[in-house]
Amino acid sequence: MTLMSLLLFTACSSDSDNGPEFGDLVLTVGDTYELEADDDWESENTFIVTVKDDVLTAVRQGETYIVGKNHSFKVTVKPGNSDFAEPVLDFGCTFNQLKKQMTSYSIEEESDEAILYNGKGKVSYYMYGFEDEVMNIASMFTNTSNLEQLAEFLKERYVTVTVDEEEGYIGMMNSEGTLLIIVQVVELSSEYYYVVSYGDARSYTRSVAPSFSTILLNTGCEITDECPAMLQNLYDAVAH
Repeated sequence: MTLMSLLLFTACSSDSDNGPEFGDLVLTVGDTYELEADDDWESENTFIVTVKDDVLTAVRQGETYIVGKNHSFKVTVKPGNSDFAEPVLDFGCTFNQLKKQMTSYSIEEESDEAILYNGKGKVSYYMYGFEDEVMNIASMFTNTSNLEQLAEFLKERYVTVTVDEEEGYIGMMNSEGTLLIIVQVVELSSEYYYVVSYGDARSYTRSVAPSFSTILLNTGCEITDECPAMLQNLYDAVAH
């Protein structure tokens, strides 16, 4: 399944008009919940919650409805892994609007096309790309030594859609099909990083990897011969 076909699939899925007749349910990824039997339960979004033998399983972050013959209710799934603080995803904001939301972080580099911030914790840097003076790409950098934690973080939130070895990226989307995620490996200042870049899926109707890569290379990142193997290691961990 391609990135765009997943987007079309989720965009065409209808929202439930039925309000929850049971109480809304909040689960954490990996949780299970046993339902009343013999009601033909179905999940409106199996990327978020699956139903088998009247048992719900929380698969990844998101909200969906569980619908039976006589009842329906909403399930909210929250991630269990919070090792990484994601970047500001206020696509369309200006430089100044972004800076107001990043006041607790220091700027490492700034140009007309991008701002690179020093990160905190397991996030080494945040990078924001701009086109026509509005933000269209947001990225976080984490050292490749954080492989296992990053894999768990991504699995709990996003659906892996494609792996492009030629362009050197893993393509993912959120369960609603509104957020596009591109994961790459780069070298910056003699360190290797996984770079998780986010974009509004509705804004990208062509191959997106060149757009993300151009911003990264313009901020001094390099893609070396060692990067493909590190990317494969991450893909294997996410798929496990």
